[in-house]
Amino acid sequence: MTMESTARLMAVALAVAGVASAGQGEKAKGRQGVKVFILAGQSNMQGKGTIEHLQQVVRENPQRYGHLQRNGRWVERDDVWVDYLSDRGRKQGKLTVGYATPEDRIGPELGFGTVIGDALAEPVLIVKYAVGGRAIALEFRPPSSGAIDPCSIPATLQEQIESGRKEPGREYHLMMTHIKNVLANLRASVPSYDGGSVELAGFVWFQGWNDQYNGFEAHYQ
Repeated sequence: MTMESTARLMAVALAVAGVASAGQGEKAKGRQGVKVFILAGQSNMQGKGTIEHLQQVVRENPQRYGHLQRNGRWVERDDVWVDYLSDRGRKQGKLTVGYATPEDRIGPELGFGTVIGDALAEPVLIVKYAVGGRAIALEFRPPSSGAIDPCSIPATLQEQIESGRKEPGREYHLMMTHIKNVLANLRASVPSYDGGSVELAGFVWFQGWNDQYNGFEAHYQ
């Protein structure tokens, strides 16, 4: 990965950090703060592991994965919440299986939320935005990267951009809007939130496939 592409990813992370609550790092007296983690990306972040396979894993190795079930039902954590937006809609609630696309799948949020929830005393909110078939260089393109050089992409893709069928930065702006909306209406995502501090504690990006096409691979050499 080049310095240019690394800078783009950093620009996304820094921009997300800028929407953290003004109370970040300050514990409101007598109130419990919330640790917020952003999980974003494309199809790999959506999650493609099947719940059926997870059931098999739990059955074969209950000592390691048995905590995910109780009395034959998937555990819903009371201390970790998820607000997931994809191109198929929005889902909110306690961390458990099913915050993926399609809903009979699991994504990185399950393992990540389990580990983070065990490690932290504060409630955790995972704000997840993931859509399949998108590229960092195109749909997730941050404004700081500027316009796409027409000479660096095929003419057919440039025509799609000029006609409006492809919109550089569209998913970036939708992601940022989702994050801002969640932070502005925190009780909708974490019903137990009591007005304490809100800290943006981490950002996880999981990209997979689409940047190897349409000339974008040159940005990663």
